[in-house]
Amino acid sequence: MGAAFVALAGLAAWRGHTIEARGFAGVGGALVAAALLVPTRLGPIQRSWMALARTISTVTTPLLLGVIYFGIVTPVGWLRRLAGANRLARSRATTSYWVAREESGPRHVRMEHQF
Repeated sequence: MGAAFVALAGLAAWRGHTIEARGFAGVGGALVAAALLVPTRLGPIQRSWMALARTISTVTTPLLLGVIYFGIVTPVGWLRRLAGANRLARSRATTSYWVAREESGPRHVRMEHQF
């Protein structure tokens, strides 16, 4: 966190915001100094920060995964279905989905070098 605040101070100073840069540098410098001098005293700050991160993640993770699923996976499936592609389709003559493969060398060699 200290390094992030110091980086924000550098960005603020670069953009010409000197007051904000001093504030960020002060907080970042204090956190870096505390981490170097008394790291055990930062336990409560770390626990509260992780609690905040956990709370934010309970909202953002399902939201992001829902957007990916319904925004990307579902339309691709619809397009594939409209195009007639079906990976699970098999002819009526076959009774199984099993695909017979040719042996490609001794079995122990295939297991050692799978890819």
